[in-house]
Amino acid sequence: METKMFDGVENKNVIFTWLVIVPFFFLGANTIMWVMIRVAHVNVNALYAIITEFVTDFILFVMLLLVYRSYLLMEIKKILGIGTKRVIGWIAFGLGMSYGLLVPISLIAALIFTFLHMDVQTISISNQSAVAAYMKEYSIPVKICAVIFAPVIEELLFRTLIFYSLRKYNKNVALWVSTVAFGLCHILFTQGMANLMSTLFAFSVYAVLGFALGLLYKKSNNILLCIITHFAKNLISVLGA
Repeated sequence: METKMFDGVENKNVIFTWLVIVPFFFLGANTIMWVMIRVAHVNVNALYAIITEFVTDFILFVMLLLVYRSYLLMEIKKILGIGTKRVIGWIAFGLGMSYGLLVPISLIAALIFTFLHMDVQTISISNQSAVAAYMKEYSIPVKICAVIFAPVIEELLFRTLIFYSLRKYNKNVALWVSTVAFGLCHILFTQGMANLMSTLFAFSVYAVLGFALGLLYKKSNNILLCIITHFAKNLISVLGA
């Protein structure tokens, strides 16, 4: 029985992730909210939504760290062995790919919206808009979720898990599957999309980030570099919100 792939990812941990962590990732917040409404009879508002998201992300964060602790420790050793300059170079590569690909996508979107006589100023990614709105009122928990929890949760799920699960194929297939899954997941968890065009634009923006991080993982074979790059990207977005 095959037990390892990608330097320390164990098959039993992947099975546990698919059976327990992935369902909780998609259903955890909704389940907690349902209990609050049906059992505790709580009148849910923005504060409870933030608390629910924070608790869900914290549980996922802790579970993934525990499940993949040996793998992450191995990745830390690999990073310490390649030197600071190469680490900075990889992070710059990931961020450069992310922002570099966003430029042509934004230009194409602007041209399409102009052609369709849509007000470009009203087109926004509601996930980021919601984060910015919540950040004004609940700054600390939102920042912790976006900058600390999200990079670890999303990289271990969308990069490590998908690349490992598609090991029988090849890394290119895993790259594109993780890219599409990352984009779809973010728009599925987003509410208030104005129309199809803005939804496609939002998907393309997140897919670009997913592609950049997936390519970084494919080339470096180190998930910690992806986590650090994702952390840097989210930190830039938070500081600019």
